[in-house]
Amino acid sequence: MPPKKPQEYEDLKKSLDIIQEKLKSFMDQVSAKLTPLWDMMEEFRRFRAQNEQRENRVEILEKRLDDVEQQEHPSTKVTVIDLFNNMESIKPLWKQVHGVGKVIQRIMKKSPRGVHLLCFSQGGLICRGVLSVLPNHNVHAFIALASPLAGQYGVSQVMKSYYPSSAMDSVYFLCYNKFMQKRISLCNFWNDPHQQVKYLKHNNFLPLLNGRKPHSKMAEWRKNFLRIKKLVLIGGPDDDVIIPWQSRYLRSHLCISNIMNGRGLQRPVIFKQLARC
Repeated sequence: MPPKKPQEYEDLKKSLDIIQEKLKSFMDQVSAKLTPLWDMMEEFRRFRAQNEQRENRVEILEKRLDDVEQQEHPSTKVTVIDLFNNMESIKPLWKQVHGVGKVIQRIMKKSPRGVHLLCFSQGGLICRGVLSVLPNHNVHAFIALASPLAGQYGVSQVMKSYYPSSAMDSVYFLCYNKFMQKRISLCNFWNDPHQQVKYLKHNNFLPLLNGRKPHSKMAEWRKNFLRIKKLVLIGGPDDDVIIPWQSRYLRSHLCISNIMNGRGLQRPVIFKQLARC
């Protein structure tokens, strides 16, 4: 093969320089996207540690409620489901739903007259999942205390010092894919109002549970959930962990905010008999 001419070398070098420059630009963009997200994941452990203190306070409240219940209704049995605590709570929600569902089934078999479910924070989403997929359950009352039933989009005042606003706006980039949906519970209920197409396409938990993404078991899940006789949703704006706070009432940012195109959005279908926007 004859040696290449100097001009051909020059052209080849220019082409390689252009490719290298484009590759560097691409990697810089990817790094800019990923860096705040990895920082967010790093701080998530600190958030869970702080949330554990909150959960400890709830355990104290549960103990007090148990004492009151035993005084007023001494024959009532209270069972605390001890599963997916601390860092175990970041496991995907469907895994937690199936695990908690097995325990609830055993409890119901021992209580043929019926049971009440009192579920806190993320536990409210787990209980909703259990009530949806579990046929012939005998749950009379479902009580959700400060649960993000319509999803989460925001960080608490405590965490704002750790997370820049750019990180929150990029969480969808981390969460809305098959890999993270199967690994992190937060991704299962992160509901970004600015990324609804991606949310509905990739989120495999909340839009299915809320009836926003049609699926073959939608009617069955709705029928199962509506077996409950009473729904009690507790929460308010003073607790800044659930954002927006109306999410605990099955109302989402899609209902309460004019955030897209300068106008309100069509209300989501969230089992119309259960909630209205």
